[in-house]
Amino acid sequence: MKVILNPGHSTTAPGRTGPTGITEREVVEAMARHLATACGQRMIATEIMQQPPGDPQEALRWLAARIADEPYDVDITLSLHCAWAEDPAAYGTRCLYAAGSNESRLLADALLRHFPRTAWSAVDSCDDPVLDHAQCPAVIIELDHLSNPEVEGLMRVESWQRKVAENIVEGIIAFIGPQDIRILVDGAEIYTDPAPQEVYNDVMVPVRVLGTALGAEVRWDPSRRVIRIATGGRRHDS
Repeated sequence: MKVILNPGHSTTAPGRTGPTGITEREVVEAMARHLATACGQRMIATEIMQQPPGDPQEALRWLAARIADEPYDVDITLSLHCAWAEDPAAYGTRCLYAAGSNESRLLADALLRHFPRTAWSAVDSCDDPVLDHAQCPAVIIELDHLSNPEVEGLMRVESWQRKVAENIVEGIIAFIGPQDIRILVDGAEIYTDPAPQEVYNDVMVPVRVLGTALGAEVRWDPSRRVIRIATGGRRHDS
């Protein structure tokens, strides 16, 4: 399971600026880091892919081409942005998808279900080069309204960022659905590739995935055909 994370905007095209000076780029870059961490805790691989500085249109074309060239093992593409409204009281999350992409619409619906519904939250279609070129379900998620001074203040708070990241991960999991055999580590579901398999009344699970989820270091020594698992306790070098 792999997700492409695109924090919208760049140093030369920072997007909107909130009432007290925080830029859209600052918000979405911080969110991309928190989201990558939250996905990693569920064994969902991520790659952060951001457009380069320079001419905004050229940068978008470059990003769209990169996403279009991604291999087919990418399952989801998320482009992170902030919403904006003339009404400074507006708040809520918006999820946008490419018109005609039913899978992307279903992903947008799954994501929005994990956020509070407001008069300004919505799922809608749009024309966007990043979404149009994605080879998988792709959504722009506008985290909340940067135009709202109270929301802008929350966007600076790490606990808010972590909570939003968790909501997005829950939406991803709701979209892809549980594996046939579910693995819960301290109550949180993790994903493995390949999926767990039942064999002779037991279950086969990738060692690295399970070891990492339990906080162990797993290393494969192909020359000696040995898997080494370090848990922080006693170590044997044989």
